[in-house]
Amino acid sequence: MKNIFIFFSFSCFATYAQIGNENDFCLRGAYSFGSILQQGYYSNTTINKFINGFELDYIKPSTGKKLWHHENNFPQHGFGFTYFNLNNPKVLGDIYATYIFCDIPLNKKEKPFRVYMKLAAGIAYAPVHFNAIENQNNDMLSTPINGYGNLKWYFRWNLGKHLCWDLGFSYSHVSNGNSNLPNLGENMITINTGLVYKFTNPVKNVIAKIDSSTKIKSKYEILLWVGIGKVQEQVFGKKYQAQCYSASYYYNIRNTHKIGLGIDVFYNPGNIQLMKEEGVTLSNNLQNIQTGVKITYAYNLGRLSLPAETGFYVISKHKEHSSFYQRVGVRYYFKNNIVALITLKTYWIGAYNLEFGLGYRIGIK
Repeated sequence: MKNIFIFFSFSCFATYAQIGNENDFCLRGAYSFGSILQQGYYSNTTINKFINGFELDYIKPSTGKKLWHHENNFPQHGFGFTYFNLNNPKVLGDIYATYIFCDIPLNKKEKPFRVYMKLAAGIAYAPVHFNAIENQNNDMLSTPINGYGNLKWYFRWNLGKHLCWDLGFSYSHVSNGNSNLPNLGENMITINTGLVYKFTNPVKNVIAKIDSSTKIKSKYEILLWVGIGKVQEQVFGKKYQAQCYSASYYYNIRNTHKIGLGIDVFYNPGNIQLMKEEGVTLSNNLQNIQTGVKITYAYNLGRLSLPAETGFYVISKHKEHSSFYQRVGVRYYFKNNIVALITLKTYWIGAYNLEFGLGYRIGIK
């Protein structure tokens, strides 16, 4: 009953997105209430309590000077801090995270009542994590420093010149990308509501010129990239350098969305040791190569691209956690078509491998 009272009494107020001036900004505070997704039969940690927390954000509105501002309905962006009380202080402890984010209006027309999507990524600190002597039951996190990702959909109701009410649904993920085991990751589903106050200049921003340098120049494109990342296959085991070679064919629906098909080739030396323990012998290490086909989607914010992929192993001697794998991440496209990327390979909600890579985009006119 106490949580329900706090939830409604802390309900958020904010203004709906519009073109802002250089010095305009917003401050947001929000309360979260929800639970950790049960990790399944392979987790030692039983989740039987609700969690709660709060977030604080510094928000800058779009100025309208760049093409991607107009294409994405003038989103807001900024940086923030979030805290989660996991209601299990001995085993799970608390989570503290800092991040950068972008709030994107999902309908083009400005209205007093509007739907938004928030995308956030950053670093999370978990002071309580796996310890072989003192905390053996925490198989979700084994390192104090982890990656943090958040996806939220929320309604924003304008209540005045400076205030509005936000109510949303959020998914948060904390993981070290399987660089150190155990690492099932913490996946949190919460309902969010909070307060936002907008500090604005009454003088409207005048747009003299729109920077359109991020406009995609071709309808079709091929993306080639190479990524590497550390993988630990067993607790206290050796860490291996996993490799991925990828090729994708994209169709640009418009400048903000593209879909496609692709091929991944993986080589993880850690699989060789695992197969030996399972009684599988290889005539040479090339038989350790895994090949997958995938469908791909990417949402673009100017030169920043947010891919989401689902693949299926067509060649793999090693029996993975699943025949299907997923990948989410962020890519940055430079003017010379060089691409820098960070992606997280997962098996559904379980993180497996954090990849750092470089690629090249080939436009097809």
